[in-house]
Amino acid sequence: MYWITRMETDAVSGALYRPNQIVADEAQKIGFKTINYHYARDLFPTYEIMDFYIESWFGTVQAGDVVVLQFPDRVYNYEYLPRVIGFLRKIPNVKLIAFIHDVPTYFAKDLDISDENRVKSDFWLEQLRRFDLLIVHNDSMLKRLQHDEVNVKMVSLGLFDFPHNIPMKNKELSKKIYIVSGRPLKKINENVDLLIEIYGSDNEPAKSNISYNGFKTEEELLTQFDGGFGLVSLTGGINLADDWNFYGTLNSPFKLSFYLAAGLPVIVGKDSAQAEYVTQKNIGFAIDSFEELAEKIKHLTADEYVTMLKHVKPIQTALKNGNFTKLALLKAIHMLEVD
Repeated sequence: MYWITRMETDAVSGALYRPNQIVADEAQKIGFKTINYHYARDLFPTYEIMDFYIESWFGTVQAGDVVVLQFPDRVYNYEYLPRVIGFLRKIPNVKLIAFIHDVPTYFAKDLDISDENRVKSDFWLEQLRRFDLLIVHNDSMLKRLQHDEVNVKMVSLGLFDFPHNIPMKNKELSKKIYIVSGRPLKKINENVDLLIEIYGSDNEPAKSNISYNGFKTEEELLTQFDGGFGLVSLTGGINLADDWNFYGTLNSPFKLSFYLAAGLPVIVGKDSAQAEYVTQKNIGFAIDSFEELAEKIKHLTADEYVTMLKHVKPIQTALKNGNFTKLALLKAIHMLEVD
């Protein structure tokens, strides 16, 4: 039997919970059964209660089963994950896969990646070493984990899926740059020749080339995009949040998948994990600054933009169909079975 965890939450938008549910939903389509659990920051006040919930949720797992734990679990209890793994390891011949959404180890703005003691003692890396296989974002994350002595079999996901069947507008070349972010953004250069549309937590007065549109769900935004580009702001000169810069060199942001599933070409930082993918596929630009972006769009022709849209199309279709998730899970199972 194949199992995968799925978080139950009322959240309907954003990168914290929705990818978890998408992965579980796509896994079900290829024969996985779900283990449903609930987000609650203070769900486990004692070990006794914690173990009761763990046995309730994972008690149906049998000898020889494969269990995919979506990682991290978002329960925010450092005692919970080790006890789940410990519980499952007591079941004979169970295989454990971590489907990685984030590696919190790499979040810190002032992270010293050369600190060997950190590598050996870090909580999250220690937990990842206890799995039989990891599904990681991409090859950059794979290499970083190997460098940090996580010596476990790994499969690269590529992109997080974004299934939907929402009718969308045709896209045309424009200077519009969409920034969808739930985090506060630092000051954006108002002097660049771009039309910047911001959706998220910021809600400031409109400026000459910047409009703040408040929060909208992904479904609402999909019906509004009519051209231009989606910007993923995590690294280098386009890191508008001024943190997670190192993490942006390793991850495959859910926002990137959202823009591509919307049929938009994308903008990423030159040092991001996706820079080579974006440029090789000709689905957008990898840049260091908004000034550089303005110059690129200034010289972009309508025909060149249409070519980008054509290159986005097959990726959009794959994301809408959940292909990246299903392929990664099938690869993972195959690697475990031939072990």
